[in-house]
Amino acid sequence: FPANIERGEATYIKNNHYHALFDNLQRLPQVKNIKKVMLIGFAMLRQYFNYVPAGYAYAHLLLEIQLLQLLKSEGYQTIYKPHPLTANDTASLFDEYADEILNERFEDVYHLADCLLFGDYMGTTFGFAMLTNKPMVLVNVEGHIISKEAFELLKKRCCVVSAEEIEGVISFNDNELLNAVELSLSN
Repeated sequence: FPANIERGEATYIKNNHYHALFDNLQRLPQVKNIKKVMLIGFAMLRQYFNYVPAGYAYAHLLLEIQLLQLLKSEGYQTIYKPHPLTANDTASLFDEYADEILNERFEDVYHLADCLLFGDYMGTTFGFAMLTNKPMVLVNVEGHIISKEAFELLKKRCCVVSAEEIEGVISFNDNELLNAVELSLSN
């Protein structure tokens, strides 16, 4: 989205299928302890997404490898869910970093994890995950265009870890991420 677009007010439709979906997903058992973390992958395409900070595959590839290594080093079981557009090309890159790689639809496998970890919020899986009662963590790269009001609401549902792009590498604080995984139980 161009940075000079004026943001409108959020509206909602009174009767839509998301209300029923939300109600159904909220009935599922609550997570009590986080042992398995699912990292939802970025679309590793050969294009630059100019509306996403660090919107190119290499930066997100490095980020995702770093996240999986950190989580495994702390004893978490890791699940990698590659983006469906590039799953055939990228899933094998994560063989040595993830305990499990799932190519099925996100909606069919998200329940296998105790916590959902996202490197960006622009995909459809993020919206679906927001409707669930699964603990969530978002690595938010500085520069995402989002309204202040929407960001405050997002933080009520999802633990947010600040990150920045420095010379093509997405950088975040390891301890902040690990704390966010544990704190996500309370969101």
